Amino acid sequence: MGHISLGETAEHTYIIEPWTNGHDASLGGHIPCRFGSDRAIGPVVSVWAEAEYGMIDRYGNRLDMRERVHAVSARVGRTIAEEVSPHVVELNFDPGPAQDFWRDYVVLQRDFFRACQGEGIEPLPFGLVPFANEEAARRRLRESVTSHPSMHYRWLVERDGLDTLASLEGMCGLQVHVERQNGENAVVTARTLAYCVPLFAGLAASSPIRDGRYAANASERIGIKLGMPLSGIPQAPALRDLASVRAHLDASARTLRSVSPGYYFVRLPRVELATIENCTMDMVPDLSIASILMHLHVLISDRVAEAMLLGEPLPSHIFGSGMLEGGDRACIMRQIDGVLRSPRLFDAMIETHGGDRILFREYLREVVLWARGDAVFLSSIDSMLYAGTVSERIVRTLGLWRPSDVPHARICDAYLGITDEYRRQLEVATI
Repeated sequence: MGHISLGETAEHTYIIEPWTNGHDASLGGHIPCRFGSDRAIGPVVSVWAEAEYGMIDRYGNRLDMRERVHAVSARVGRTIAEEVSPHVVELNFDPGPAQDFWRDYVVLQRDFFRACQGEGIEPLPFGLVPFANEEAARRRLRESVTSHPSMHYRWLVERDGLDTLASLEGMCGLQVHVERQNGENAVVTARTLAYCVPLFAGLAASSPIRDGRYAANASERIGIKLGMPLSGIPQAPALRDLASVRAHLDASARTLRSVSPGYYFVRLPRVELATIENCTMDMVPDLSIASILMHLHVLISDRVAEAMLLGEPLPSHIFGSGMLEGGDRACIMRQIDGVLRSPRLFDAMIETHGGDRILFREYLREVVLWARGDAVFLSSIDSMLYAGTVSERIVRTLGLWRPSDVPHARICDAYLGITDEYRRQLEVATI
């Protein structure tokens, strides 16, 4: 797609130092930046993701995976990782071109579900484990995380404290990475995706029940994330340009490392990976919705690169100032709240950055058309919105219409029913 120069040298090797800053040196070290400021700006050539699952038995009891994860990994033939919570595991898909990534996304999950079935385990592919034993599960997390096999999580105990990590209990996200070699392009991509957080949050919502209670919020996981430090939408100065990212990371060495850049919806550019990581989305047990989310992510990222090459401004009613300045962050947060509080996304209204209120589906359509999405993609989105999100499906299945406690057995039946349907999708998917 062309080549432009945006920096002083062909290869910036940013050494973020010292990450240790009073910590054990084995937990930090120098982190070189893989972004170059005058590398070619072009389309996404590599995408990958991490998917998290709550682990239970058929009766809805959370399972401690510290010992069990090895047996599951052996059956799959790939490493399945314990997350912060011992009741949650993570799958890491192979990076590559979109089609190759999607093949791995389907095949690895298919193998994972088969392996879990052989071990008597039920993976829950939803944004949050919904059952009413959250506090007991958090106590187990506090006990186990200090001896976590991953040094990274033990470091997070020191940085964030046990209470913050305990709030992650049962949370399961779908974290999507797109590779960006040009550093300035990476920063603009991160900013632009931050404006699209309400879209990703609404489409992926799959966690309407928390601790056995329905509170008319399509994603309880997002509500929990917003109460954490270094969360929400990054402050504008951190994403002004690549140099500001480096300055922000350097200044925050005690509290922030690139390899764990906070709990933001769209993380600061991952300098050690040369990726932009979108952590907005609930894990979603529906291949058609997941496909829409992945494709939308790539379309927006490609369109940002094109706009930079052409010197084309972003449409202000969608992307505000384009710099997360002024009232933009507040508007994004109002959008998120409105979208997740709407009973039906198909009928939801959303506030534009121009101050108007329009239907969510029309707003999404404008973003897709700006990103060069075709008629087939728009049709798939319309069909998905009409059928409803996973959260809407859960609420319909349980007959919920106002905030209330929900019996354990009914939650278990509804969630496992949708999980069984997802397992069938994986088995018959054509790849």
